[in-house]
Amino acid sequence: MTAFAKVQDKQGKSLFLASSTEEEIENHCEEKDLVIEDWCTNVTPTIVIKHFKWVGKRRNPFVVAHAFKYKGVKWTP
Repeated sequence: MTAFAKVQDKQGKSLFLASSTEEEIENHCEEKDLVIEDWCTNVTPTIVIKHFKWVGKRRNPFVVAHAFKYKGVKWTP
């Protein structure tokens, strides 16, 4: 399960956080002095990739893979 939250910093700027559990988001907010505004549900993966910051302890499952660029190798079709 993944938890999503909309939080606010001291300046009033809204941020979006994602994590494995709600507890990890709450701990992150306590450390960074953030306030949880709302818990988000039914968030599409595209929105998570673009707008949410991963604060969980495990690997981020929403990372987009990119092709490795080999140096000095020429590909021929």
